[in-house]
Amino acid sequence: MKQRRVLCLTVSLLLALGFCVPVVSARGAQGPILLIVPDRFRVVQLSFDVAYLRPLVLLSYRGDADTRRPLLHVWHQGKWVYISAEDYEQGAFFRQQPSRVLIVGREEDVSPTLVQASSWCAAVKRLGTLDIAGLVNSLGAELQLRPAEIKWLAARYGLTVIERNAERRRSNRSVRRAAPARPPKPKPAYDEAPEPIAEPVAEPEPPVM
Repeated sequence: MKQRRVLCLTVSLLLALGFCVPVVSARGAQGPILLIVPDRFRVVQLSFDVAYLRPLVLLSYRGDADTRRPLLHVWHQGKWVYISAEDYEQGAFFRQQPSRVLIVGREEDVSPTLVQASSWCAAVKRLGTLDIAGLVNSLGAELQLRPAEIKWLAARYGLTVIERNAERRRSNRSVRRAAPARPPKPKPAYDEAPEPIAEPVAEPEPPVM
């Protein structure tokens, strides 16, 4: 039986973020969050699932670190719409300019021009992994996902949630919320199916929270 990957959570911190204070929406006072992902099906699918939980603007890119002008599409009104590199660099396609930009991909995956073109936003952060467990951890921290939402994502992607501080968890059991209903299956970013992501050999590192 194939060993399942492990998704480590610090539940005491998540409870503090998710239950003790109101949930912070991904849409801040100054604009939404832009999530930029490579056009790999599993990563795109995860981005749709996270956008179901938090309001996000989704942008996909095709290319790698050697690509001078990556191909860009933004998810708009139920379909992927092409945008030029110039329009992205100027932030011209946003109705409301994002307050933060999260770029998913390792050094070898992301074109430096894409990072440079994101300089119109003062808060740009790299999430340097394509591993689904690592992305769930990172996005959970960035978007302050509730424990129930983390567990829902883990169940969808065959991950194991390791809960720490069991006493704290039991004391808060009465205020735990049910996971949301399953959203519709997202469409792939392009007509042809992107290459699947290879399974990682090593288990992901526990999140730093």
